[in-house]
Amino acid sequence: MGFPARFLFLTVIYCGIYLSTITAFANNKEITFYQCTNNQNIYCEVGTELIADEIAGSLKYLKNQIEEKQLPFINEPNFYIYTSLENFLINTGANGYMKAVVMHQSVHISPTIHSSHEFGGHDDSIKKVIIHELSHLNLLQNYGEQIYYKIPSWFIEGLATYSSGGAGAESVTATQARNLLMEGIGFSPSKDYEFPTKSMVLKINPQIYYKQAEGFIKFIYEIEPAKFKKLITSIKNGKDFYVIFFDIYQMSVLDIWRLYTYRVLKEY
Repeated sequence: MGFPARFLFLTVIYCGIYLSTITAFANNKEITFYQCTNNQNIYCEVGTELIADEIAGSLKYLKNQIEEKQLPFINEPNFYIYTSLENFLINTGANGYMKAVVMHQSVHISPTIHSSHEFGGHDDSIKKVIIHELSHLNLLQNYGEQIYYKIPSWFIEGLATYSSGGAGAESVTATQARNLLMEGIGFSPSKDYEFPTKSMVLKINPQIYYKQAEGFIKFIYEIEPAKFKKLITSIKNGKDFYVIFFDIYQMSVLDIWRLYTYRVLKEY
């Protein structure tokens, strides 16, 4: 993964306009971003200005998709948009298949997504990817890393996939995920592993894991949205996730999991 990038913030005056630039030093390579829109939280490598404008124009909508089910953002999200896949991988330590990743309280966007898809129109895949990552960032801002990394990965990834309309599990349908679950290919919240270790231990494709977790989150949310919102809020207190869950639902996660799998079995 290499060493985390270190950011050097500079401010340059050009024709009376303040242009903020950031230079990231990762593995001794210099990567330069600049403030490319009127939104001071969006930074680009040269060549990503169009997608940056689209993100800036849609940011209110993107945030609303998260705040509806989660919590208000504490700070405005920061974005770094890459022209170079090499720079994205070096600076984030991400895998090549990742379309975006949250690092240093910011969303980093790979060229693998914005170079091959249109932002608007019928193809909203970029919006969905950004919403997925904003779900992670929203929880990180509100909980802090110490609490965030104690939350079960099925909840974190399932919520992000659900909130984004399936981003992270684009190659798997809900029906396929349910059928595999009934065939014994899938996860159980009774023994959670850190992702991606979890999916490796269970020998399932990460996208199957995301989709199955999304289905379970959807089921929990639809039981009573107000209780789900209370769960999201109560996690901030730092108590054990499973204890908080029981206090709110008066049922354990496994009890609700059994109800969910019973419903899936009926539909199988």
